[in-house]
Amino acid sequence: SEMCIRDRYLARGSVDPAHVTEIVKALSVHGSLTPSPLRSRIVDAYGLALEHHPQLAGRVARDLATWRDWSLAETLSRMRADGLTLDSASAYALDYYLGLAAVD
Repeated sequence: SEMCIRDRYLARGSVDPAHVTEIVKALSVHGSLTPSPLRSRIVDAYGLALEHHPQLAGRVARDLATWRDWSLAETLSRMRADGLTLDSASAYALDYYLGLAAVD
């Protein structure tokens, strides 16, 4: 049976992180279309990707903040509280998203 991108790449921790990052970039483009009929599925895929590729938290948070989608705020907040190590730009994006989510 065929596996979708979500199952083949995002749901596995053994996939090369560079490949996963490129997939998330492509999903971001599709999710940023207005209107985006795929956005809810992309957000679901982001949630799955974060379970196996937490280094994507900043990139995911940037999209979610832009889309004003707070559905992963609890997941990202928990990751942040658990001491997720991120570069400064990703940490800023994550904290910005969590701040917006708390306001809305």
